[in-house]
Amino acid sequence: MLPPAEDPTQTTPSPPRTVSLPLPVARPVLTWAILAINLLVFLAMTLAGGSENTDVLVRFGAKVNGRIAAGEYWRFFTPMFIHIGIMHLAFNSYALFALGTEVERLFGNIPFAVLYLLSGAAGVVASFAFNDHLSAGASGAIFGLIGALGYFFARYRNLLGRAGRRQLVNIVLVAAYNLAFGFLYPGVDNHGHLGGLVAGVALGWALCPDYGIVRDVQGTPARVVNTRTRQRRLLLTLPLLVALVVGAGAAVRAQRDSFAVRMERGADRLDAGDLDGALADFSQAAQARPDSAEAHFMLGYVQFAQQDYAGAADSFEKAVALREDWGEAHWNLALAYVRLGQYQDAARHLQVYLSLVGSDAERREAQRLLGELSQFR
Repeated sequence: MLPPAEDPTQTTPSPPRTVSLPLPVARPVLTWAILAINLLVFLAMTLAGGSENTDVLVRFGAKVNGRIAAGEYWRFFTPMFIHIGIMHLAFNSYALFALGTEVERLFGNIPFAVLYLLSGAAGVVASFAFNDHLSAGASGAIFGLIGALGYFFARYRNLLGRAGRRQLVNIVLVAAYNLAFGFLYPGVDNHGHLGGLVAGVALGWALCPDYGIVRDVQGTPARVVNTRTRQRRLLLTLPLLVALVVGAGAAVRAQRDSFAVRMERGADRLDAGDLDGALADFSQAAQARPDSAEAHFMLGYVQFAQQDYAGAADSFEKAVALREDWGEAHWNLALAYVRLGQYQDAARHLQVYLSLVGSDAERREAQRLLGELSQFR
């Protein structure tokens, strides 16, 4: 029996054809510009006294809570262009090169700039709100780039196939490793990292390209285009900018009477000769943080300047009780006891001071004073 004849009018449909098209990308320009700015700032700081010098860091715009609370709001942006030491600069430069060029290629030049600056500012705001210490560096902005790339590859994990999913896993691992490193080692500003990361994910959502296919006259896919308009990007970014400003304002209000701000404001008032104002700030700081040797020391310094030697001695005693190896506190305490006529107590702290200092000039001065005190024993 013969098989049935095929109907020539019916054809078997061919399987759909897979077409690979390149994504539209921008040429990275601003990443290189930021790298150059960071290097120039670092060189200028080196010439000014060193990037690890506290005074230089403050002058160049590091995050100092007291200065921000006093109205220097530009410090929400300047720390991301400042680095503390050559290794800090080298590590962040490599990360910016690796991540920044990729984000700028995928998101475009202007969206990259917005993402970098606002993520960096969000990192500084988070650090300002939860970390009293001076800080600087591009890490918050770089974590923002990690967050934006993470959002991009999560959104397009199916479109980009195995390579896109592998990139997503790598980005998650990089973020997790660096955050874990920050929690394990002191001195790392993880609040700034987390603030930048969260902002980066949010801005990645607002600025991420929407891909569409353009077909030729035969209906064949010809190229991929970004259909997300500037207006839509602006519309989605504005609420995030408002949230950042509101968050910064709330942090400023909360920090105005914080320990760090009182210490910074007291130092500024002391430099300006306002002893009463400095006394009020350091008194409040010592009450707020009774375990701070620095607060008690500065309070004693002002009390001594106001000739309140008993109050100064009490404050310096608290300072040396908290930090027994603080030579300067023992020296000032000895001077306060000299003014009070308590020569044996003064001599005792001068002996401790001599065991702590290494400078010949400082030792000679302490020995001279000890010799004078021996007349009163």
